[in-house]
Amino acid sequence: MKKLGIKKVGDFFSLLADLFILNTMWLITSLPVVTIGASTTAVYYVLLKRRQDGGDGPSTWKLYKKAFAGNLKQGVFIGMIYLFLAVDVGMVVYHLCQTRGLEYLTASRSLLLFLVLFGVLYSFTGIYIYPLLAFFEQSTAQCFVNALGISFKYLLSTAAFILTIAVAVTACYLVPPLTLIAVSFTAFLITRHMYPIFLKCMERTAEEGQQRFAEKEERI
Repeated sequence: MKKLGIKKVGDFFSLLADLFILNTMWLITSLPVVTIGASTTAVYYVLLKRRQDGGDGPSTWKLYKKAFAGNLKQGVFIGMIYLFLAVDVGMVVYHLCQTRGLEYLTASRSLLLFLVLFGVLYSFTGIYIYPLLAFFEQSTAQCFVNALGISFKYLLSTAAFILTIAVAVTACYLVPPLTLIAVSFTAFLITRHMYPIFLKCMERTAEEGQQRFAEKEERI
């Protein structure tokens, strides 16, 4: 029993070390901003791979480097789409606030409806698209379609994932040093519940999921 307890403590600190390394690599490779999509995909790839292999396999650095390079073009492209949409809508809202006032935004039902729909689609697809890119071999259009479909099919899980991210962002705002592990830890929590969802969507067993992941590995 004592040895079992020591092993669990050792596994816990090993996990923290891996998450810290993973988060550091994400921060470094995200510095150009346009590479945030590829960096996030690489984080999910490492965590999904660890989930698949039970913690065995190559080092975190090797897995991350492989996934980042293999998904760079597609990850950057998807990340730029999200960045462009966020900046574009943000600028429109800012312009309306400056020219017509905040009262116009709250009074205009059509604008509020648009913003709500945009926020839902943006956040719902954004939750799943990078894990999907990390796990499956598919086109950018397929990533968006599948992300949207899964997000509504597993609505409660989607809401839980969004809440998890919101809590992480709030925690980082209140305690800035948490940014050293926030991204990887949040992705770790999400991945634990997202991997079974992917298997359900494929209607596959864990062994078949491993084969699908192996096909993805061959490409990158």
